[in-house]
Amino acid sequence: ASVVLLLFSLGIYSRALQHDFVWDDEGILVEDQEIRELSNIPSFFVTPLVLGDDDTPEEADSVDSGNVRYYRPLLSTLHTIEYRWFGLNPLGYKIINLLLNGAVVLCAFLLVRALTGETLLAFLAAFLYAANPARGEVVYWIYSDSHLFAALFFLLALLAYHRGRTALALVGVAV
Repeated sequence: ASVVLLLFSLGIYSRALQHDFVWDDEGILVEDQEIRELSNIPSFFVTPLVLGDDDTPEEADSVDSGNVRYYRPLLSTLHTIEYRWFGLNPLGYKIINLLLNGAVVLCAFLLVRALTGETLLAFLAAFLYAANPARGEVVYWIYSDSHLFAALFFLLALLAYHRGRTALALVGVAV
């Protein structure tokens, strides 16, 4: 069941592999100089990611600046590693998103099976989750890997909690 779900989730979104960067991918990945050096990774854990029209420190603090501050050190670290491996080739980033999505689908399967004890029900639930067309943007749009990360760690936290590993569940939720 796991192999079928993984292959299905990879196959259904595989058309994304032929497309270029879209929407915010340009500003967040292509133009971001911070992700180009592995030595910048420690700074991601102590400074916010500022997105918007003007990311100078003075303007970033302004209410009217149109900027948004995020604390996403693991995501910025992932983008740095991806940049190291793939440069500005969108294919590599999209493959990572496909794999992250596959992991989310598998975790959904494992969680439903753990909660119900029913493999067929878990398979159908994960299959429908994978096939939901509303989720397409999360896989196609490279910067939506933040949503995939959130779903993955949330599902892992729920699995850990269900198995009585409360401390591990708290770590998953905190990430």
